[in-house]
Amino acid sequence: MSEPGHVTRAEATQVLALVREKYRAWIRAGSGEPALVMDWRGGREGRSYVAITWEEGPDDWASEPLTQDSFSEELAAMLADFPGASRAAATVPGARGTMPAGVGAEPYCSYVLCLHREQEQDT
Repeated sequence: MSEPGHVTRAEATQVLALVREKYRAWIRAGSGEPALVMDWRGGREGRSYVAITWEEGPDDWASEPLTQDSFSEELAAMLADFPGASRAAATVPGARGTMPAGVGAEPYCSYVLCLHREQEQDT
């Protein structure tokens, strides 16, 4: 049993699978692999986070919704060199899975996605 408020390794691995699915074209093209870090320490506050890091990934990947389509400015810029390529081709399809129940994700920076337990809302 995990401590209250803590994302489990199984939940974090499920989110990592969503990242890998959404950005599989970048991974196949040799942009390295995103990594799960259960105790990533970033920033000045000295706090430990459950995080997915990927410095070699697409620009600002951590800010994009995992399960929704998103437009890639980076891909659009590359496609601009090809006559007839449409901007629609720069759309990155969302992953087909779902986020684990009760787990949220927030970008720490352009290449780090921090995972956290979502707060329960009183009704």
